[in-house]
Amino acid sequence: MPFWKNFRDFRPRNKGSFLILPPTDELKEFFDSLVDRWKLDRTISGDASFTGETIFEWLEPDVLRMQESGNISMADGQEIAASRNWIWKLEGENRLHIFYDEIPPRSYHNLDLILEDDIWIGEATHICKPDIYLGRYHLDTNLLTINQKIDGPNKNYALTSIYSRIMN
Repeated sequence: MPFWKNFRDFRPRNKGSFLILPPTDELKEFFDSLVDRWKLDRTISGDASFTGETIFEWLEPDVLRMQESGNISMADGQEIAASRNWIWKLEGENRLHIFYDEIPPRSYHNLDLILEDDIWIGEATHICKPDIYLGRYHLDTNLLTINQKIDGPNKNYALTSIYSRIMN
């Protein structure tokens, strides 16, 4: 059984009882629209960049796999092939939970999204002791922007990832 089937979002209701709420229609419509190919441009603290492609594909209703692949260009001119897969899962009314696509699964960011001017916006924190990963997400129909700041004694850098839908 896929790991995400074991995760559920519960919201309190009436003295400790719980109700599982489905995603809002607006969020569900946006989430459905992600299934496509996207161009990915990522800057890494100005010292490196990542250019490649991202594919969102269905795993099951309300669960997508995000596959990133491309090349990292280092400041010294070195090129390194790289890839990473993520699981994006809708949980509750306006929650997007992002996991590393690995066994056992690890939670990365859990976002409570709000809709402002047709853009879904959320912030999240991931603690990878002793470092902290702060993320800001601006998710639009054809443009996804994710800004991250990684800070701590072991890591100190920023990532800006821009995903542009590839128009066929």
